[in-house]
Amino acid sequence: MDRLCVAILASLVAPLYAVCSTPATTNCEVDQPIDFSLDIGACAQFEDLPKGEATCNISAITSTSGTLCWYSSKQDVSLCFGDSCYGAGGLVSPTVINWNKPAGIDTLTVTSLHSHYCTVNVARFLYCCKAKPTVADIDQVERSSSSDAASMSLGSQGFSV
Repeated sequence: MDRLCVAILASLVAPLYAVCSTPATTNCEVDQPIDFSLDIGACAQFEDLPKGEATCNISAITSTSGTLCWYSSKQDVSLCFGDSCYGAGGLVSPTVINWNKPAGIDTLTVTSLHSHYCTVNVARFLYCCKAKPTVADIDQVERSSSSDAASMSLGSQGFSV
């Protein structure tokens, strides 16, 4: 087999066996953006998200390098929580605001959508997923507010609280 055939075969088979890398986890550490590269079909996973429902903001600057990467495909990466992906067909330098993460998924996966000779370079990657308040959280705040209001009312009437 000549080198071209081997390279083509390798580019087709590699994504089938790709194991996602796990760069440093930096959920909501906005002063610590990270940089990483994704080979053809490779992915990176960030496994420090809240387990419950969350609202997420994600941003990055993407570029490609390698032979035959002269023009952008407009589809550098996908961003996914399980089967729920943002941006049909992929994204270039994504900026995602207030994306809802479903409960039960604690991993964000960033996947290269390039299939030929291109490495995707991801720079200044930031993500912040904050848990949405649960009914129990809201009830606790309401009970706390009610008891604070009652204490203030009794105190203002001269009663010791």
